[in-house]
Amino acid sequence: MSCAVAIAVGILFAVKLRFYGVRAAAAPLAAGLIFAAACACFTLGNEAAEYPAKRWRVRLARFFAVCVGFFAGAGDFYLYAARYESAADVSGITYVTALVEEARETDKGVWYVLKNVSFDGRAAEGKLALYMYAAGSKKIADEGSMVAFNAEISANTAWTDEENGRENRAYEWRRDLRYEAAACKNFRVIGNAAGLFTRMRLRLKEALKKSASPEAYALGTAVLTGDTAEMDGELLDSFRYGGVAHIFAVSGLHVGALFAFLLAIFSKRRALPGAAKWLIAAGVLAFYGGICGFSASVARAIVMCLAFYADKLFGGKRDSAESMGIAAALVQAVSPAAIFDAGFLLSFGAVAGILSLSPVISRSLSAWIPARGRGRKALRGAVAAVSVSLGATAVTLPVMCRCFGYVSGVSLLLNVFIVPLVSAAFPVFLALAAVAAAVPPLAGAALYLPSLALSGLSTLFYAADFSAFAIEFPFSAVSLVGYYGACLCAGDKVNLCYRVRVAGIFAGLFVCSAGFFL
Repeated sequence: MSCAVAIAVGILFAVKLRFYGVRAAAAPLAAGLIFAAACACFTLGNEAAEYPAKRWRVRLARFFAVCVGFFAGAGDFYLYAARYESAADVSGITYVTALVEEARETDKGVWYVLKNVSFDGRAAEGKLALYMYAAGSKKIADEGSMVAFNAEISANTAWTDEENGRENRAYEWRRDLRYEAAACKNFRVIGNAAGLFTRMRLRLKEALKKSASPEAYALGTAVLTGDTAEMDGELLDSFRYGGVAHIFAVSGLHVGALFAFLLAIFSKRRALPGAAKWLIAAGVLAFYGGICGFSASVARAIVMCLAFYADKLFGGKRDSAESMGIAAALVQAVSPAAIFDAGFLLSFGAVAGILSLSPVISRSLSAWIPARGRGRKALRGAVAAVSVSLGATAVTLPVMCRCFGYVSGVSLLLNVFIVPLVSAAFPVFLALAAVAAAVPPLAGAALYLPSLALSGLSTLFYAADFSAFAIEFPFSAVSLVGYYGACLCAGDKVNLCYRVRVAGIFAGLFVCSAGFFL
């Protein structure tokens, strides 16, 4: 886990050095060195505890490993930037053929993301963004369609975007969007080249569309695939203000529920070899991840689930934080710009909070539960749900405030009820949707109850006004340092004595509070 954090800091250092100069890069460089020293001093392994003579060797090894991660992250970003900035030299009116990766209708027109791009018959690396401005217009091409058109093409591989008031173009870098099109003419579909995952996603959406109301279809598509393009803006905002829009970001909630469903099936098949169980689980999770587009949150959840299952089957002792670190390192290696993506930060931040803070919160709350008496089991279940929600919220709070400008004051309450319901219902919903997609005549019967539940949920969030519970916290850089310093001291992943831990928490909160006034 420490190396994954070091890789992220190294990427940040490379970004500052490449685009903002040496002075801007000084802060992440200092942060990397301080983090490496902290890892060496406060996170000694079991080997150092058992063999005191090796203590300094373990410290030096950890310091060196974190430094290697830091410079690996910096180097990875430089290579990634060099590849991204090598866009084809195109200008003027160009004949374009491409494959539609994403098609999204908005209030101002239709947004297309195109891949496998060819300019005047010459293949080019990278993707093309095309916005056809026409209010109320409908999609001409769906995902997987081959399209052709004439347009004025320009390459844009800059990192900064001051013209549009954006701090950076990390979204475009992460999605490999290198070209923009204007003055589009003669846009038409010339064929279909949808891949397996795209075809399956479209079949799921088609089955939902035929058997559910428009609201239930949009909500079901978002829950199953993470695609919120069909959702009404008012409904989506209501989920966001309620702090539960994460149920649409396919992540550990969905993958974990599917994984638990598979484990329940495997528990009845004891004769099946462990390797076969692992391969089946890997295949099912990877297939579902492909349907959802293999986002950072999906990749993280799949890696963690498969690492956990491998340890369970074959007697490993890997820590959950280590599995999360492996997942984070893999995502950053493939796409260094992912660390600037809100989904990446929220996904890994939530898991970090659950792993480090939730056990502490659970122990503190469990101390108030009577040793005997009725309802003790229910209280323990409630404590577990509250602890998970609090731990995830605590770590992601600054990210939500920085990215969205607010945090929901009712998210804890809603998550305690909605997350367990979604976790329990999701595998069944996915299985029924798969049946409906495979056998269209059964779609109406298979999805009857899910469509009723989705319609009821959409009605509830349409009627509720959660915007009144939005709370703003103006987190500055100083506040972030203090806040996460306090979280680090409060968690159980750092070896600190009681006095140092308490002092660290109060010092971090003091710095955080002071940062609000700077």
